[in-house]
Amino acid sequence: MHVKFDEFEEQPTSTIIDEEEDIPFGSKDHDIEPESTPQVPPKTWKKVNYHPQELIIGNTEDGIKTRRSLQSTENLLRMISQIEPRNIEEAIIDESWVKSMKEELLQFEKNEVWELVPPPQDHSIIGTRWVFRNKLDESGKISCNKARLVAQGYNQQEGIDYEETYAPVASAFLNGFLNEEVYVHQPPGFVDQHKPNHVFKLTKALYGLKQAPRA
Repeated sequence: MHVKFDEFEEQPTSTIIDEEEDIPFGSKDHDIEPESTPQVPPKTWKKVNYHPQELIIGNTEDGIKTRRSLQSTENLLRMISQIEPRNIEEAIIDESWVKSMKEELLQFEKNEVWELVPPPQDHSIIGTRWVFRNKLDESGKISCNKARLVAQGYNQQEGIDYEETYAPVASAFLNGFLNEEVYVHQPPGFVDQHKPNHVFKLTKALYGLKQAPRA
């Protein structure tokens, strides 16, 4: 009797690795301890209440000056004109004086000093002019440029354009309200291009008008 045995195919063997055994102890995320931060000793400040005068540089009365404050002062000085113009022709070509004149007119608008109207038929028109002055600080240096628009009040006729030369001091204030109609020409250098023939009707007294109080 012939018996044939089937040959068994060699089966691959798989090796099971215990992951828990292969991972070193303490290498899991939850087992990692954060690195400790080195402790920096706190800073200590020493307060000095007295500084010898001979160790202080500069004038102590001027206070502390930072680079930013010095830069701001320098920029401001660059915008201030050192020349006091004699007329509008000289002022209109200087940016600092043009800015000063615009600031003056802006105050007129805010305070509603006047309104632009067609020229009246039965009223005289008062001229206007600019007065330019350099303001000085305590040290004698020019601190700002001041442009002031004034009315040429000497053109007024007593009894027609005004009732009294000066109002009582107790009730008279610069830019005070007027009791009569007063018209002035547009400021030199700032004539409305669309209404060049219009004039300003004043609602409050201007510098130079005889209704304005004494300076």
